[in-house]
Amino acid sequence: MSRLTEKAASVTVNCQQQERPLIISELGIQPYEKTLLAMQKFSQNRQKDDPDQIWILEHPNIYTRGILSKENDIKEALPYPIVDTDRGGQITYHGPGQIICYFLIHIAHNKALIPLLETIEQTLLNILKKLDIPAKKDSRNRGIYVKDKKIASIGLRIKNHCSYHGFALNHNMNLSPFESINPCGKEQKMTQISNYITIKPETMIQICIKELEKQWQKKNP
Repeated sequence: MSRLTEKAASVTVNCQQQERPLIISELGIQPYEKTLLAMQKFSQNRQKDDPDQIWILEHPNIYTRGILSKENDIKEALPYPIVDTDRGGQITYHGPGQIICYFLIHIAHNKALIPLLETIEQTLLNILKKLDIPAKKDSRNRGIYVKDKKIASIGLRIKNHCSYHGFALNHNMNLSPFESINPCGKEQKMTQISNYITIKPETMIQICIKELEKQWQKKNP
């Protein structure tokens, strides 16, 4: 996290996990490329017993393209820059009003990836349940959906037994940039929390932190 600057109102929570502590940090608005480099450096240099970390932040307007992206993922000229990245999945959009959680978690073995994904999915489902937003997951098309619309995207990278990247939860943002792409490679309609309930950003952050603490108090791989 040395290359990122926490905002003045940042929150860092120590949460005792099964094998190592977890640090949850709120980092405010951070440039995507700078954050990607920080995640890669953290994962490359960390030791097995170092604390896991979850970074909560937002990005300025940007499209990111995962390793499975295809040419037809882009439908028209993009209004914002695009960055090729090393996460799984295909193309998506990030912008202000979207809650990003990056999971820098030690993975003991390859079979632990699915439980980690399921923990992330359950975290999102529980957050939305607290807001009385009925949501569901789709194990074939990773993400969280409200009826037929996607409200949260998930993409991870595992390297040297370390995960990075994470989820993007649409809170109160401009969704129109999604119309220029096929989000995650599909003709997918997007939705967001503000379509169902009005809630302050700082309140949303606290709900996310509490749910993350709760999930990581449980036994994780």
